[in-house]
Amino acid sequence: MVRRAARAFAWPWPACALFLAELLMAECDERARRRPERRFKAAGFAREKMLMSLQ
Repeated sequence: MVRRAARAFAWPWPACALFLAELLMAECDERARRRPERRFKAAGFAREKMLMSLQ
């Protein structure tokens, strides 16, 4: 599929593959960064509180 896209846009194959690999890694990193926030929100927990505010 990547080779077909590279031919369609006349991109050199290695450059296209490297670009897509970098794009995929950036997307995976961003999802991993946001995952804890999504899970925390989905669980319905109250906002995080500081220890001092519990006294």
